[in-house]
Amino acid sequence: MLITYLTVGILSFFALNSAFVSSKHDIIDKNCKKQLEGLAESISNFTRCAVSQASPFKFCRMCYEQYDDVRRNKNEIYKKGGCVSELVESERYQIVSHACEFAKRLWEESNCFSCFSSDHKNEDSIGTKWEIDPKVKDFFNKQQILYDCFKNFTTIPVNPAANTSSANTTSICKFCKPNYEDLNDVYKDLINQVGGYPKENLLCADVMSAMNSTRHKWSSTFGCIKINYDTASVVALTCLFAFLPVIFYSAAKLRGDEVDKKSSYNVIPQISYDAE
Repeated sequence: MLITYLTVGILSFFALNSAFVSSKHDIIDKNCKKQLEGLAESISNFTRCAVSQASPFKFCRMCYEQYDDVRRNKNEIYKKGGCVSELVESERYQIVSHACEFAKRLWEESNCFSCFSSDHKNEDSIGTKWEIDPKVKDFFNKQQILYDCFKNFTTIPVNPAANTSSANTTSICKFCKPNYEDLNDVYKDLINQVGGYPKENLLCADVMSAMNSTRHKWSSTFGCIKINYDTASVVALTCLFAFLPVIFYSAAKLRGDEVDKKSSYNVIPQISYDAE
């Protein structure tokens, strides 16, 4: 889905730059043309930032300035009545509107606002300082401490896309466990902050992506989470459930035979003593 949005954004950038090259729009107001070019450039910068920060996912923390710039340039157009009429309302394919919607949808569906302590959803906050939530800062600080611990016992790169590794997994699982638990505790606090596990999907995408990557390393790459099965118990339970139907139908048949037998004893033949 992210790739789809980014593709739309790139196409929107080129469309905005070429939207008014026809002779009809050669006489576009210079101020409006300047605002259009400013919006095109801001959406281009935003899209470039989103692509470059997609892996490892740091989109929210690294692209908030570019997103704010898109909103600022959009407001410049919409606050000027003449430019709205010339650039938006009279344009059949609504390129300006769709391009702005692309940036907004990508940002909001990544829940980027929840990465920041200051409220920037209101457009009155455009241009004000963005402050990363202290808990989010704490989370990434603890993740870095955990990754430093990984580095002490392995040559595996921090980049989760890497496939090769050489690690002393026993040492990692033993000595890095306190750091992993600290990170997990902060993650739980962030989940509670958005309303608990049922609303985990409301977490900032930077945090969710980082935690998923870390958990994959901890469990799959280093094998620090092992599931131990009691083989004897599994076999016993399997046999029990396999024979339950046999036991049930056997008991039912015995009960039925017993009822039929008692019924036959209770039948007394009728003897007539009347003389013929």
